[in-house]
Amino acid sequence: MKIEGIIVQGKQLGRTIGFPTANLRADRREGEGPNGVYAAWFYVDGHKLPCMVNIGHHPTLPGGGETVEAHIFDFSEDIYGKEVIDITKYGLAENKIILGEDEYFVMGDNRNHSSDSRDPSVGVLKRDRLIGRAWIRVYPLDNFEVF
Repeated sequence: MKIEGIIVQGKQLGRTIGFPTANLRADRREGEGPNGVYAAWFYVDGHKLPCMVNIGHHPTLPGGGETVEAHIFDFSEDIYGKEVIDITKYGLAENKIILGEDEYFVMGDNRNHSSDSRDPSVGVLKRDRLIGRAWIRVYPLDNFEVF
């Protein structure tokens, strides 16, 4: 799948937690895939840069409509203009997960074969099943903390 469009300014929430994204107003798509998080290549000024791309809704943000956003790894330049994203693999991060009072989400690395709480064989964990301690909290965004 390829997506082509114009980089536009978004809400700039990702940069507050160290993950700035390039928001793409998608003008053209070649091939279709499901909404989700993809491993991709982002082409900027003739350079092929690795990135992750979210295509779909923001299930955890208020007013989160349909978007195409790319986090380009180790890249911090301002880029506005026509760019191409070449999608290579997709993940499973499109669906919102609601946790109970005593439940915890196990974070994987978002590859299709990563075993985290989105995988039914893992699921969410109850507190009495956890060994160790949390060392970082990233959500809610205004309460980001390293312990």
